[in-house]
Amino acid sequence: MIRRDRLSLALAALPGLPARQALSWAGESGFRAVQLDVAAPGLRPRDLDRSARRDLAATLRRLELACSGLDLWIPPAHFADASRVERACEAVERACEMADELARLGESARVVSLMLPPSPLAGAPERLGAAAALHGVALADHRHPAAALQIESIAVGIDPASVLAAGGDPLRALAGAGARLIAARLSDLTGAGRASPGLPGGRLDVRAYLATLALAPGVRHITLDLRQVHDAPSAARETLGRLIGNDAEST
Repeated sequence: MIRRDRLSLALAALPGLPARQALSWAGESGFRAVQLDVAAPGLRPRDLDRSARRDLAATLRRLELACSGLDLWIPPAHFADASRVERACEAVERACEMADELARLGESARVVSLMLPPSPLAGAPERLGAAAALHGVALADHRHPAAALQIESIAVGIDPASVLAAGGDPLRALAGAGARLIAARLSDLTGAGRASPGLPGGRLDVRAYLATLALAPGVRHITLDLRQVHDAPSAARETLGRLIGNDAEST
């Protein structure tokens, strides 16, 4: 259903593993790309100097892992709170800088995934957009419905589980994003909450979703997002085996 090299794993689903151990686990489990969680210890941009970032890029190369982008899941409300917006914006600026540097050092996408609130404080989106443009990075806003921000460097990200939880249709969300779509997750929702995609009881039409994404020119990797899924490591391995099938025949 999907080529192995197109499927990335969101490391935010593995919070119990130290960063480098999570990278090794992903490579050993058969993934060829990862989405870095830059809010996690060991991967925070403010804690990584140039030497540490070079070492991170070298680790990715050694493990034969591409980086599909960075996740920075700051609570959206922080961008609408006068007492927190400065720190939130600074974190995004550092993430943009790190995404640019990793891209210069290896196979890494210049994309930072985040979620903005419906009404951020005046000037905050413009500041984020300017930081992204400075470093040649695209910000993928995963809010649903997609924001109508007229800022070129703030694009759209889709997380099916979040769309479904909000009463939306992931396929319609993809269509609505159009050319602004720059990042896509692979996730699902059941009556019990977020779940591995494609299991009984899941609400996402996985085949239709992946087929639609195959026509999305701005999306290179599709990120398997198993946040809040029970036993995410086992779920990741099982989902990988179920979805890649015969690589040569997958989309």
